[in-house]
Amino acid sequence: MKSIIKTKPIQLIVGLLLCLALVLFPTLSLAHRNAYPVNSRSVFLTGCLLNDPPNFQDDGEVKNAMQVCVCMLDKFQNNYSNLQFMRLFAGADQNEQPYVRELNNFVNRRIADCT
Repeated sequence: MKSIIKTKPIQLIVGLLLCLALVLFPTLSLAHRNAYPVNSRSVFLTGCLLNDPPNFQDDGEVKNAMQVCVCMLDKFQNNYSNLQFMRLFAGADQNEQPYVRELNNFVNRRIADCT
């Protein structure tokens, strides 16, 4: 009985780490033109997921939202270097209109591919 109790938390931790790895690290089958560091990917995915948060009690809704976010991240990685990506979001965060327009246009053109 004690070994079962010890195993389950370890399995849970390993499962969570595997899920995190799958989210943060693109699979080898996905060829990205630009590789982003973990920090860029994690900040984007967190912001994407929390921008329009799903019902976190509904696993299916969370999974769908995360799939859309990962898909959009793939689109960014295929079109922008990490430096361009960071400048785009920094400019949009500062409400600099050329960046806001570019970001909105990019998302609007590609979001349908991800939903």
